[in-house]
Amino acid sequence: MAIRPGKKMKDGTIFVGLSPDSGEALYVAPEDAPGDLNSKGALNYVRNLESNNHRDWRLPSLNELEVIFSNRNKYSLRNSFNKSGCYRFAGIDENTNDIAANSSFFVGHVDFKRAQTVFGDKYKNYKVRAVRNGPVPS
Repeated sequence: MAIRPGKKMKDGTIFVGLSPDSGEALYVAPEDAPGDLNSKGALNYVRNLESNNHRDWRLPSLNELEVIFSNRNKYSLRNSFNKSGCYRFAGIDENTNDIAANSSFFVGHVDFKRAQTVFGDKYKNYKVRAVRNGPVPS
């Protein structure tokens, strides 16, 4: 039986589905970063995050944040997101096809209350939920 999005894993991370960018399993940290962060603060937060025995956290891409948004009310994800919050995403580096990894990366946010995507806003503060990829759970 396949694991469904929203399932809390043994390591405490939460499976949200497959990344539309890589096809790999996508996991979120169990809670948001403390406070709201601008793009530089968000990048520093995920780079330095050690949570649930993992150090490979990053910002989600827009496509990944849309998967998270669509599964936000399932199982362990339910009530774990700020319903009126806007969540930051990072762009994909067109040269490497990876999440951009420098302070000038393309950014935006998804407004979870209005189900709306906004591009830019590098200096404004928004919610951050760290993600990581891993093996597909069985």
